[in-house]
This record gives sequence, C-alpha cells and structure tokens, in this order.
Amino acid sequence: MNKSMKKNMSKALCAAAAAVLVCTSCFAAEEPSTQVETSSTSKVTSASTSATSKPTETTKPDKTTAPKETTTPKETTTPKETTPTASSTKPETTTEPPATTEPEDKPEPAVDHGIYTAFADFSAGLIKNTCADEIAEGKNVMISPESVLMALGMTSEGANGETLAQMIKTMAGEADGKTMHETLQAIYKNGSDKDAKNGDLILNCANSVWANQSLDMTVKDEFAENIKRDYGAEITVAPFDMSTVSDINNWVKTNTNDMIPSIIDELEPLSAMVLVNAVAFEAEWSEQFSNFSVNENGVFTNLGGTEEKCTMLSSSERSYFNDGKAQAFTKYYKGGKYSFMGILPNEGVSVSDYLSELDGESWYKLWDSRSREEVHIKMPEFSSDYDADLTAPLKVMGMELPFTDAADFSLMAEGSDSALKIDSVVHKTHIELDRYGTKAAAATAVMMKATSAYDPKEPKYIMLDRPYIYAIVDNETGFPLFMGVVNTVSK
Repeated sequence: MNKSMKKNMSKALCAAAAAVLVCTSCFAAEEPSTQVETSSTSKVTSASTSATSKPTETTKPDKTTAPKETTTPKETTTPKETTPTASSTKPETTTEPPATTEPEDKPEPAVDHGIYTAFADFSAGLIKNTCADEIAEGKNVMISPESVLMALGMTSEGANGETLAQMIKTMAGEADGKTMHETLQAIYKNGSDKDAKNGDLILNCANSVWANQSLDMTVKDEFAENIKRDYGAEITVAPFDMSTVSDINNWVKTNTNDMIPSIIDELEPLSAMVLVNAVAFEAEWSEQFSNFSVNENGVFTNLGGTEEKCTMLSSSERSYFNDGKAQAFTKYYKGGKYSFMGILPNEGVSVSDYLSELDGESWYKLWDSRSREEVHIKMPEFSSDYDADLTAPLKVMGMELPFTDAADFSLMAEGSDSALKIDSVVHKTHIELDRYGTKAAAATAVMMKATSAYDPKEPKYIMLDRPYIYAIVDNETGFPLFMGVVNTVSK
C-alpha cells in the first residue's frame, strides 16, 4: 500500500473476517504416530525439534516436501474475470465522470442469479441464526458470508455421502458440488484484486489447512490437490501445541492486515485439522466526502431511543433500491467493483423484523429493484468488532451430520485417527467506516475433531440516523462479501 493510501486509510473503511473450522479424529490413537503422511506416494515426516524452531511441515501432493514449505495454488485454473461498472457520481463534483462510472439500469424482467441466490440465502440464514439475539439487544454485528463459505467449502472437499450432501444443500441449495466449488473458486481467485490506477489492495482472500503431526493420519493426495486448485490452500503439518496456535493466529493477523490479531486460543490433543480462511478488504471511496459534507456534531438514535453524538457523512448517490419494506443505496469504492450498501427499513419496520423475512430471493428482489435516481444520503462513521461460534447456527440451517460421530470425511484422510467430524466453526470480523473509505476483515476456522441510464425524478432521501443494515457487495453479482447491522455508534 502506498504512503498516501496509508495516511488516508488511518481513518478509512476497512473490513476483515476470519473463519476457523476444527476437525477432530473420531478415535484416539493408542500410540500417537511421530509422522503424518499425505499419501502412499507422499509422506511427510516431522522435522527434528530444536530450541529455536518447532517441527512444522507442509504437504504437497505427489512428492515429499521440505519442512516449513507451503503449497502454491495453480495459476492455470484462474477463471476469466469480467469488468463491472464503476462508481456513481457525487453531486459535489462539478466535472461529470465518464459514462462507464454510472451504474446501469437493471432490466425489468426477473434476473436469474443462479447459485448466488443460494449463497445469499445462506448469508441471510447465517446472520439471522447467529446474530438475532444480539441485534434485538441493540448490539452491532457483522458476518462475512464469503469467509464462512470458503472455510466450509474447503472442508466439504473431504466429505462424502450424506455428510457432503448436507453441506452442499446448506451452502448452495439445489446446486451440485461441482458448480459450488467452481463458483467458490472464482470468488477466491477474484479475492486478490488491485485497483488498476494506484495498485492499492482492495480485497485479499487466503486459505490454509493445518494438520496434527502427532496422529496416525494420512492426508489424501486428491484432497490436497483439490483444496490447492479450488482454494489456493496451503497444508502445514505441525505439532498441535501452543507454538502452532501462535502460528495460526499470526497467519490470520497477516492475512487480515492486522485487523484480526487472533482466531483460536488453544488446540485439543485430538484436534486433527484446522481449516482457516481470512478475508481483508480495504478501499477508498470512489467519490470522497468533501469537508463541508462531514458533520462532526451529527446525531444517531440507537435502538434504545438514546441519541448518540457521531460524525455524520452526507453525499448524493445515483443508485436507489426499494423493495416495499426498506430503502437502500450503494456508494462505490475506487475501481467500481465493490460498493457499500446501506439498507434502512421503513418506519415501523425494525431491523430484526426485516432480517427475519430476508432470504436469497428477497435479497435479490431488493438488488434488482435498483433504479438510477438521485439519492441524498447520510451515514455515520463507525467501527465494530464481532465474533461468534457458528456451530449451533449451522446445525439449525441443516448441517447436522458433519458435527456427529457418524460424519463421513473419508475423502480427507486415512489411518487409525482419520475418522473425522467438525468440532467447531469460529468466526471473527472487524470493520471501520469513515469519510475516507472502508476497512473490513473476517476470519473463519473449521476445527475437525475425533468422534466420540439516469431518470431525473424527485430526489430520494435516506438518512442512516437510526438502526440499519449494511453490506459490502460485489457490483457484478450482488453477492454480499460482508453483512452487518449498526444499532449504535457509541465507542
């Protein structure tokens, strides 16, 4: 990131998310093995322990790996990207931007969003089942559907039978596994985007897998190849002690640009694998807020009815959404590929009420209602941190079998300690939004364990001065990378 960006981004929109899935072995080994294999043709032997280094290794399919190396995803699988429309125009600017910076009108007929409708359904289900109580209590929340889908997608590469069927159904609805993985692969490959003008990082998505070297377990070649191809995941074999806890947390911290310093506190002896995703987003607004549009004496009325002093940002945008229950707008980031979407439920409709009826179809009903109209908006600067255990919500959403002793992850590993189940799914997020832009990050960990054209109408006004919903969206697909609720702006 260049110096000018760093200076501005000290107060900019940033968002981060991390997800961790821990798998445990179903049966404890009577005599834990001193090495972990990746297949009959690719064995990984633990490195000798010294006072200055711990035994960590990475696996690569089809050949023996040197200690502490990590796998590199194949570049040849990168899907061709398309260029979305760029940012909308702000009225404070006297020079009209090129026509390509204006969002195009959506067609009148319903648009088939394919698997993204299922992903949006998963996103809505996740925030409802995870955050409903905290939203009702007036707390701020944020999840990253992208981060959670990445961690679970990697894990599903090792699932089989009904276990796999439940995971696909929960994440991707009626889509088949091939379509799901290809779409997630495209999202992953799209997650290392650079602004064409200044080269600043906009979105970074990273995945890694950590295997317990103390168990009698052979990581299968096909699983290793698939998660490298689809998710660019590195596989590291290491002792599951506090040194590896530190390594995993440092990996998350690095890949969320220091926004999420840690994701796990400890690793249990029977923890077999930890599958981790990290997402970091940093971007400046395409059209900056001018000094006269920043009110440092703004007022936000929280869920309890108390007025809170805040810095309120004002601008005019040209993307307006209305589904009959809420109004919304989008404000573009530099490059035009992503935007911030502010969703304000109508008077008399609470955030909780609106979210309770949100699903994939209603999300895209709102997204497809977009019209090019002048929208005067106000929104507060805010920052928020959130963390949650997603185990119970995922079970409610239909992913029950993967968490039981009957789970079938036989495509992931083999050996006396290779009967695996998902032990827990941990998720953390961070967001900062201000006059310069947005920074956001997320991390998710899956822990595997042993079983036991512009129409000049009357301008619209959307004032985010009371509880509202927001998302950071991909302008091409409408998929929410991050989704959250602001109930308070109090520090």
